[in-house]
Amino acid sequence: MTSIEDMWQWVNRDLSPHYQQANSWKKTSELYGLYQSRLQAFRDKLAIAWNPKNSKAAEAYLTRLDELIKAVKDVDEVAGRNYQAAVDIPNAIAEAKYKLKPIYDKYKATAGDFTKAGGSSTGGTYANTTSSSSDDAKKAAGTLNDQFYAAQHVMYTLSSDLSASRTGLGKPAPYAAPQRTDGGGDIGGDRTMLPPPIPPVVPAMPPNYTPPPPG
Repeated sequence: MTSIEDMWQWVNRDLSPHYQQANSWKKTSELYGLYQSRLQAFRDKLAIAWNPKNSKAAEAYLTRLDELIKAVKDVDEVAGRNYQAAVDIPNAIAEAKYKLKPIYDKYKATAGDFTKAGGSSTGGTYANTTSSSSDDAKKAAGTLNDQFYAAQHVMYTLSSDLSASRTGLGKPAPYAAPQRTDGGGDIGGDRTMLPPPIPPVVPAMPPNYTPPPPG
């Protein structure tokens, strides 16, 4: 069973790398958004100067250019969604830390009272008493267990939030880049280019962490 110490250690971390990675997604989205708008402006001007209705070559070129614009726009949109998902992750951890701090502090303080009243070490989890335990020990045990339940609820909510954030991560569709024929003339077959893999942004839960049931 995960102790309250493990829970606190998990949320009490440096979140700067997560925000830096989220900012990288934001910059990627902004860059590709600018690239897409410039390509679109170039395409519109080119279509006026080189009317595809009057030229098969113009039609073929603009068709390929439209595919490129669509692919660039896809990267822009996916990077934008990834930014939101990536920034939601450290935000969720920070919120969990804010909620867990008073619970953790009260648990630690009450654990000392429980020990002084004759209670055995809780190991950072539940406090157990017997019929022979003093009233002070039973009272402290009740407080400890309430705080431990509350801590479990915070971590369960965090686990759900992180799972939801991960579902928001995606990657652009593969782009089929144009390929010249051996003669160096017209555009030939497709050559599929896969986007780079998305780096992991969600830290792994502690090996011994088991999300508590809701409620």
